[in-house]
Amino acid sequence: MHNMNKNTLAFTFLNPQRASIGLRPTILAMLLSLASLSVAAQAGNAQTADGVQTPEKPAVETGGLKIEANLNAVYQGINGTASSDAQAQRRLNYRGDVFLTLPAGEFGSASGTALAQFRVGVGSGVTLRPTYSATPNSTGFTQDTGANSYYATLAQAYYQLVFPLGAGDKAAQSRLEVTAGKLDLFAFFDQNAVSGDEGRAFLNNAFVHNPLLDSGADIGADKYGFAPAARLALLGQAGRFDYGFSLGVFASGPAADFSASPSQPLVIGQFELSPQAEGAADAGARAHYRVYAWTNGQTRDFDQTRARHSGWGVSLDQKVGQDWNLSSRYGQRTSGSGRFDKALTLAVEYAGSNWGRSTDALGLAAGLLKTGSRYQVASQDGSLQGYASGGNERLMEIYYRYQVNEKLSLSPDFQLISRPGGDGNASRVRVAGLRANLGF
Repeated sequence: MHNMNKNTLAFTFLNPQRASIGLRPTILAMLLSLASLSVAAQAGNAQTADGVQTPEKPAVETGGLKIEANLNAVYQGINGTASSDAQAQRRLNYRGDVFLTLPAGEFGSASGTALAQFRVGVGSGVTLRPTYSATPNSTGFTQDTGANSYYATLAQAYYQLVFPLGAGDKAAQSRLEVTAGKLDLFAFFDQNAVSGDEGRAFLNNAFVHNPLLDSGADIGADKYGFAPAARLALLGQAGRFDYGFSLGVFASGPAADFSASPSQPLVIGQFELSPQAEGAADAGARAHYRVYAWTNGQTRDFDQTRARHSGWGVSLDQKVGQDWNLSSRYGQRTSGSGRFDKALTLAVEYAGSNWGRSTDALGLAAGLLKTGSRYQVASQDGSLQGYASGGNERLMEIYYRYQVNEKLSLSPDFQLISRPGGDGNASRVRVAGLRANLGF
């Protein structure tokens, strides 16, 4: 996740190595139960500042230490024409995350915070025939230790300093954030209140993040999506608008998993604007508008030759009334050649207030991933994937999130992919599944 700085302050840049261990189920249960110790069961529901109505999930706080956790399990099935091995597949996987946040000292007027995220799980989900979208199941957790082994990794570990700017109320409104460590890029860039949480919303990777950055691999992170990085952000308020300027530098390629020096890193900058609602009854941001650009010298073209990839994108989310939440993303690569070079996604989530289920939600998303011009030319003889690519890969996903109680939700999910990988002669890919989400 966070920060990069060009201050005169000295920061220790953390290099936590991935901790991969075979875990017995009993040890896994102990790790997950850590997050549920002393959690007060609070009934009722809360509406976030983003306008997305979700159950309240209190965190454990002991002596300043805050513990949060979630567990996702997904079962999906596809037919033989959609799978990578031409056989029908049924796959079950799970993934759990534990977040530990602790106050970590002061530096002048700045307050420090340390965060560690541990991820556990097993199973990578179904594997499709060639598609532009990386996966229909973004909760998949690839392991190296065999199908019968459980896997754990230190996903994030970072230190953040927050410098208030001004005094009094102004200090609360304006601040400078400096963060360094092993981070998740998408916690600080390309955020989206509607399409950004595979544990509760859309599962297809193209709807979770900007497809060019994630499915298109322009972030160049490790295989779990994390990398050593630093971020500098100026956040403030002007009238009824919150605003933010962010700059991040992320190790990429071999350096993302600490196996090489971090040369030619991913550099990304973002500007964001959030209009605030008027009145206490509807306080908070009703929308977020973000535009960003990136460049990465460690990326590879579709033929696996190393080449710099650059591009820009937009991430928008907007609340309409009390029940409608809309979102859209657009991305375009300006240098480098991938299998697809443009992407557009649209999504909507509708709360179930009208049928007496205000914490339930119905989500629908559609997207287009446009075949890159160089890839289209190179694929015409069928030598790359066995077919000629062109046009748009078309994606659709629909889910219904049923909130069982304040901690547990169940979501049946269906996905349809037309022209997978830009193949106009391919059969449609259909993916059906069920997700369970448990949050503390």
